Amino acid sequence: SRQMSRDAAITVLDQLVGYLLVRAGCHAVPVDLERLARYLGVSAIERRPMGPEGFVESDERGGYRVVLRADRPPTRTRFSLAHELGHVVLARLAGRPSFALGRKLRESAVVSANFDEEAQADHLAGMILAPSSLLGARLPVDFSMRGISDVARECNVSIPTVLIRAMWFATQPVIAFHLRLYDDQPSSLRCLWARSSRSAPFVSSADLLNVLNGKAAVELPALPAKI
Repeated sequence: SRQMSRDAAITVLDQLVGYLLVRAGCHAVPVDLERLARYLGVSAIERRPMGPEGFVESDERGGYRVVLRADRPPTRTRFSLAHELGHVVLARLAGRPSFALGRKLRESAVVSANFDEEAQADHLAGMILAPSSLLGARLPVDFSMRGISDVARECNVSIPTVLIRAMWFATQPVIAFHLRLYDDQPSSLRCLWARSSRSAPFVSSADLLNVLNGKAAVELPALPAKI
């Protein structure tokens, strides 16, 4: 069967999330995750002391129960809940073969080798927490760390979550770095993502490492004017 590109699959998932948020009445930010959970058939959201960040399981009535790690900060808990709701969305999608967006996503048996269900649930979480309707209106006007921080605060999510989502709305080349400080001094600098244009694929940090080691050739984007 024809393989759908990772970017094409993400576009379909984004359309699906936009549809769900409107149908569930959750289009305002910060998104009401509990309301969305009820719309998706989640009967209970529990918090327990445990190692994993969260999991979802079937309940006795044919719905779902989400269990989250109890000792996490609010933004991490929101992401974990949205991630588990992403799994519920994928499960419900699989059970509705006539749904048009589902058919588009299932055009291939394997979307991408590095885009399994966990990766899809992560992307769905970001789409739920920072909807395209908001990002599409705000970030092209103010694609800067200040703009990204403002969106993160408005959506009640972490800055990295919005950064990942922001890559889809960049109108110029973008590289995102993670800078680690020790005693207020830089101790490490790691490239997280790079994108040369809105239509170009992501360049992963592993790809960049291969370039630096002379093992591959990738056309790297220039730094944006504002970040």
